[in-house]
This record gives sequence, C-alpha cells and structure tokens, in this order.
Amino acid sequence: MKRVKDRGGFIFVEALIASGVFVVVGGAVVSLFIYGSNLWQLVITQNELRSGASTAIYQMTKDLQNATPRASPSSPPPSLTIPTSSSITFYLPDPTNAIRTNADGSSDWDLTPIQYQYVPASKQLSRSTPDVSKVICNNVASVKFEDSVVNTSLPSDELKIILKVEKNTLMGIKSTTVTSIIKLRN
Repeated sequence: MKRVKDRGGFIFVEALIASGVFVVVGGAVVSLFIYGSNLWQLVITQNELRSGASTAIYQMTKDLQNATPRASPSSPPPSLTIPTSSSITFYLPDPTNAIRTNADGSSDWDLTPIQYQYVPASKQLSRSTPDVSKVICNNVASVKFEDSVVNTSLPSDELKIILKVEKNTLMGIKSTTVTSIIKLRN
C-alpha cells in the first residue's frame, strides 16, 4: 500500500477554528474602538457644554458685579429687575458718557440697560443692550435668576444664577449645571 504524503496544509476543521478565533478577536477590537469613539465624543460634548456655560457665567458675573440690587419687586430703574425667573434686566454706567448733568444741576451716571434672556425655542441665552443683541450660550436647557426677593435665603446684595446646558449624543442626553452667586454693587 502506498502512503499519502502529508502536504503540510491546514485541514478544514483547523481553518474553521482559526477563522472563528479571528472573527471573535476582530469583533472585540471593533467593539472596543466603537466604545472608545463614543466615550471620546461624550468627553468632547461635556467639555463643550462646560466651556459654553462657564463663559456665559463669566460674562454675566462681570456685568452683574456692577449692578444695583433691587429694594423690592417693583423697584424702579436703575434697580435690577427679574420679570421672569429666566430673564433679568439691570443698568450699568455707560463707559462712553459716564456722568450727566441733570436740569437741577445735580449729576448722576448715564445708565445703559442690559438684559439677559433665555429663549427656550432656540435653546439660547442672549445678552441685549439698546444697540446690540448677541447669543452668549447655546444648548441651554434652563436658566434661573434669583435674588433676595425671589430666594429669601440670599442676602440683599447677592444674586444667584443657575444655568443648565444639555445636548443629545449617541449615548443619550448629557447635561451640565453651573451655579454662581454674585455679589452686587451697593
């Protein structure tokens, strides 16, 4: 009887097992890559949200530190007013024409009204003056302004801002809330 020489190749079962191992390992690598990409996108989204909210809080803090607190809910200008919890109006000295002389000879500050307002339909927080209106934060879910009239636990010279931003991602809705307490000018 003649013997068949071993050709040194894989038999069908070995090739099938090798293919199965390759598919399992390849699937694990692809799965890790997809998870890593989603996680990376989540971190980028959270950083964008935090950065946008922090920039808006900084801008509002800078402006509001020079605002006059309101004495009562119906205080007239130049007092700070909060007509709704999602908007605020206050007055700052106009840097181009800071002091004006009244008819009686007294002088006072020439004031510029500034309003921060949350627009739910566009999810934006805007800053408006008589001359210009600009968006200072996008992806806003809510904003709330509180002073001692709205929140009696706050001193009369402090204002609290609660800004919540959120964005849809592949991993669901991600949100960040930034809170700031601002000391107002006397």
